[in-house]
Amino acid sequence: MKKINIILLIALSILISGCGNKQPDPVELSNMVFDKLMRHTSISYDIEYKIKHLNSNDTTKIFTKIDLIRDTNDTVFGGYFWIDIDSIKRFYNTKNIYSIYDKEKEIVRFKKNETFAITNKTDGNSIETYFLNPNRLTYCVNDTANTIKLSVQKNNNEEVYVLHCDFPQSEYFESMYKEIYIDKLTYNIVKIAFFVKMQGETQYNEWNLSNIIYDKITKENLEKRFLEYKNKYKIEDFKLPVKRNFEPLPIGSSFPNFEGIEYKTDKKISFRNFKGEMVLLDFWYMDCFPCIKAIPHLNKLFNKYSGKGLRVLGVNPVNNNEKDLKRLPRFLEYNNIDYPIIFIKKEQTAELKVNAFPTLYLIDKKAKVLYSTVGFDEKEIIKIDSIIEKTLNSED
Repeated sequence: MKKINIILLIALSILISGCGNKQPDPVELSNMVFDKLMRHTSISYDIEYKIKHLNSNDTTKIFTKIDLIRDTNDTVFGGYFWIDIDSIKRFYNTKNIYSIYDKEKEIVRFKKNETFAITNKTDGNSIETYFLNPNRLTYCVNDTANTIKLSVQKNNNEEVYVLHCDFPQSEYFESMYKEIYIDKLTYNIVKIAFFVKMQGETQYNEWNLSNIIYDKITKENLEKRFLEYKNKYKIEDFKLPVKRNFEPLPIGSSFPNFEGIEYKTDKKISFRNFKGEMVLLDFWYMDCFPCIKAIPHLNKLFNKYSGKGLRVLGVNPVNNNEKDLKRLPRFLEYNNIDYPIIFIKKEQTAELKVNAFPTLYLIDKKAKVLYSTVGFDEKEIIKIDSIIEKTLNSED
């Protein structure tokens, strides 16, 4: 009888152990992580953040220490944060953003709505680890437009759950997905990886967290830490630089001459040689997303009017270097450009009043500006089409 009881106890132990090791489904797991994060008001961690941009083969790496305190009343970032990277610190107290520079012994104060002080900085991405906004994680998993997979993998020799989230494909992105690595024992997020592929180029972001500690810091701790710097460094309010005149050349003005090299033929091109012709100039470069969106529309204008007196030129002042010229054939596989590509020196754009991309100029036969627009808008293309048709018909 005693032997039977021992066997039953062993069987019960195995059964309980097996139930405890049951793998949760993605929704259950995301809810567990959400509950874990919401039980704590603050988190501190070390992070290695990596990013490789679409147009680069190089990976940028930064190492920083982070303190986050959730504040649900803050609608900008979701709470306090302190970023400590080398000789630069960044502090947000839900009222202002401060960049603290040890070498210069100064502090630059930004208004809370001047979020570019964080979002335009590589180290600013290091706070994007779901603690300040845990509902972003559950939203990602519960969004029926996404495809969610759950697996168990090794990360630094430790078994972790990996939530793989495939986002819907779009016209321009071939694939986009995020992976969230979750410790099986603690339910800590220990790694996040994001991938997006566009026209053969890949962007990769990775967050590697370590030394995670909860509820170590308070708002008072961060305010006291900031006060130490405030007492020894000068504070200056951020001032926007003097706004440059981004307006293109006005309608009716004479369009300046420029010179360049035609792609593939290496033929020298001078704009003055086109006097007596109507010309549509598209100032563009490869890594400009609005420029890419404009290309099919410009192809249509070229094919519609090239036999009726319109010349279309794609003028590129950015990619005329050895590295980018090697990338161009693959770019053209994805973005067929029917009209000639002319490379010019970047210095020429100042006189041509090209300060943003794309900039489109429609020039008449007397080299006067008929119309111009900055950026891509289908309505503007329709307007240009109408002006071209009207002008060409009036000349018949």
